[in-house]
Amino acid sequence: GYITGTTDTSLWVQYTKGVRSAGGMTLPEGFKKNQQLPHPIITPTTKSDDHDRPLSAEEIISEGILPQNQWEYIAKKAVELYTFGTQIAKERGLILVDTKYEFGFDAEGAILLIDEIHTPDSSRYWKADTYLGRISQDLEPENFDKEFLRLWYKNRGYTGDGIPPKMTRDLIVKTSKRYVAIYGMITKKQFEKPRSSITTRIQYNVKNYFPRIAVLISNSGTGTNLQAIIDAVQEKKLRAEVAVVISDAENAYGLIRAKKAGVKTNVLQNNKPLLNVLDENGIDIVVLAGWKRIITKDVLDAFPKRILNIHPGLIPSSKKRPVKNPDGTLAIWNKGKFMSDAVKNFLVQKATYAGSSVHVVTNAVDFGPVLGRCFEKIKSTDTVESLYARLKKKEHAIYIQVLEKLCS
Repeated sequence: GYITGTTDTSLWVQYTKGVRSAGGMTLPEGFKKNQQLPHPIITPTTKSDDHDRPLSAEEIISEGILPQNQWEYIAKKAVELYTFGTQIAKERGLILVDTKYEFGFDAEGAILLIDEIHTPDSSRYWKADTYLGRISQDLEPENFDKEFLRLWYKNRGYTGDGIPPKMTRDLIVKTSKRYVAIYGMITKKQFEKPRSSITTRIQYNVKNYFPRIAVLISNSGTGTNLQAIIDAVQEKKLRAEVAVVISDAENAYGLIRAKKAGVKTNVLQNNKPLLNVLDENGIDIVVLAGWKRIITKDVLDAFPKRILNIHPGLIPSSKKRPVKNPDGTLAIWNKGKFMSDAVKNFLVQKATYAGSSVHVVTNAVDFGPVLGRCFEKIKSTDTVESLYARLKKKEHAIYIQVLEKLCS
């Protein structure tokens, strides 16, 4: 949001070297150091052998670092995070001048925000009440971050290359006190020195993290898969948190189940994008439980391999290789059918087994990597109702089993 900085990749240093384009904005002549920009801009970098390498959005796409849709998603999230951070800083009497966000991919290809955010290490803060007065006198703003540490090194000729000067004891103490003070200002909490080691704290926090699940429902069925997930969480059989139940219909019975369990609910209205609701609730995994809408590309891209569905049929691993039942007969896929019609089809086709599949949702209808299957032998006396009841119990068990593996 401001043209400032002392490192080689900072906007002010780049500007003094003649760079007049940054983050899609053309910078006019005459900018002064520490001046506010017309609007926040993003100045991307990537890791190189020695230092961070400045990039343009065009270079990110043309060099194949990211496809356009992923770059646009990351850029959007960066601006949203910065906007949130500036509001918090303003409430604390500070200006969040600029900051750094680091993004990466997990093993499944999902985009992750990594490292710390809005700390003195990754951000620059100024005192808001003295900012205008000081820059009008060509003075540096009163900083409330680690800028004094950067300047200490710069005044000794170090800007990132070579061996840095050794920090003095006085500087170490001053830096620690500054960080503690900033922590108090931003969080409005009293800093308490941790008693355990860093390694112990990391292990504890990772062990006690519960992925946040969104369950998507429609007005079909009675929400028994949703109830099975809620019960498994409450009984500590599933290490997860049902953060929100999202429905496309106000009369979905699953909403009643969710409210009884104290789970937050959301009914999509006014064509509000599903992705917005998922983002607002900080979702890690999306679970479909009777959802009838098509999952759009933006949601698939944002949650790669993290959207699950349970289908009342036996989905093959390959479209050319159908699944076989335990007795060797060919299983029925039931592609495009919902639960009641699927159960009826098992009986009409005189199948020996019914079954369901838990799969990763893709852009193909009722097809994607299968994470689990369940089989139920069909009896000669079965009706749609009796087979439905037994198959549902198997569905609940396999869904929880797959979810537990994914969450842990």
